Amino acid sequence: MNFQTLLKKETWESVYEDKDPTHMFNSFLFTFLKIFQSSFPVEYKSMKEKNDCITQGIKISCKHTRSLYEFTKNSNDPKAKVHYIKYCKILRKVIKEAALQ
Repeated sequence: MNFQTLLKKETWESVYEDKDPTHMFNSFLFTFLKIFQSSFPVEYKSMKEKNDCITQGIKISCKHTRSLYEFTKNSNDPKAKVHYIKYCKILRKVIKEAALQ
């Protein structure tokens, strides 16, 4: 069943039994989260598979890209922005090549 259908089928009696607003909210939240979590279960991925194509050089280049991004974000220098774009294109190509090998 989908999320909306389960919400419509819920009677919500437990929410209205208590007159204390805090308890009402907690009861509502508990019921809502129970339905939400049953409708959208968390899927865990195994992190055991290491990506061998990510070399130390690529990691360093990615760090450099982030620093270039921060610099160009706060800069009005068009040369810096062009350099950042070229650097990103080259890094993308290097990562694609590494992934293919």
